[in-house]
Amino acid sequence: RSSDLKTQKPSHIALSDQLLLALAAVGEPHGYLITWSHGRGYSEKSLSQTFSEWCNRAGLPHYCSAHGLRKAISRRMAESGLTNAEMKSVTQHTADSELVIYTRAANQKQLAEKAIKTLSTAYGKV
Repeated sequence: RSSDLKTQKPSHIALSDQLLLALAAVGEPHGYLITWSHGRGYSEKSLSQTFSEWCNRAGLPHYCSAHGLRKAISRRMAESGLTNAEMKSVTQHTADSELVIYTRAANQKQLAEKAIKTLSTAYGKV
């Protein structure tokens, strides 16, 4: 449980089973998921910049930013057929108009085929 930095509204962040396993393996000695050399957590800005630097050093400059990860998970959720409300609960967006910026990259062909199949199933009985 945490609060959104912009709105200060309480929020719940769900963790995947894979992330929970990884956290259990490394532990959390300082109360922060990622710490800098002095054992303190990063500020939002410094973590974002440092994350991008780590990705560049690893040879992964494409989409490797905090923003890029948010966009990628948004696209994957859209392609999986999640509702806007479900996606916003993960991305912490408050308006559909904000979310659409992140989901534009969703696979339109896949989504169109799913939509027509759903309609055909619901209304296809002759």
